[in-house]
Amino acid sequence: MIKAGAVTGKPDVPSITGKYSLRIDWRAYFERFCKEHGPPVLYKGNYLFQDGYRYATDSHVGPEWKPPEDKDLLLTFKRAYWKRRKVIISRELFLTRDKYERLVDAQAARSVPLQQSRSYYTQDEMTGKQTRVIDTYDLDLEGMVGRIQWLETDLTICDEELENLRSEEERVEDE
Repeated sequence: MIKAGAVTGKPDVPSITGKYSLRIDWRAYFERFCKEHGPPVLYKGNYLFQDGYRYATDSHVGPEWKPPEDKDLLLTFKRAYWKRRKVIISRELFLTRDKYERLVDAQAARSVPLQQSRSYYTQDEMTGKQTRVIDTYDLDLEGMVGRIQWLETDLTICDEELENLRSEEERVEDE
């Protein structure tokens, strides 16, 4: 038996005349876009990224806009990004710290660890019946402590970026 491609030396390629179709996954594209440009913030009805890129909020298809070439407008976008990000991070940090402190206080008044639970569903392979499972375990605040530390670090980064932008604006004004 001769293998496909053995005579021509060309690799096998699926026929595009058959039942082959190509579909762009715009949700995956947007996720990749976010990995490339960082987490977005809302700005004037669109997503704004730290490098000045913008993306439509109503569809993963876009459109997307490149950073402006005008230095002043680019600085405006970057400043808006870091100010909004700082507000978002500050709020989350406040709420997370508050929740953490309330849980620590609640635990201090108890003789055994507080309990937390997680629920999920399993499905029986034979019957297809779904069953809700609840796992209960001792309260673990390590994840929350890690989140607080990450938020504090991110808040510092926001302050540093805003300071860098102030310096950059001063340089642009001096030119």
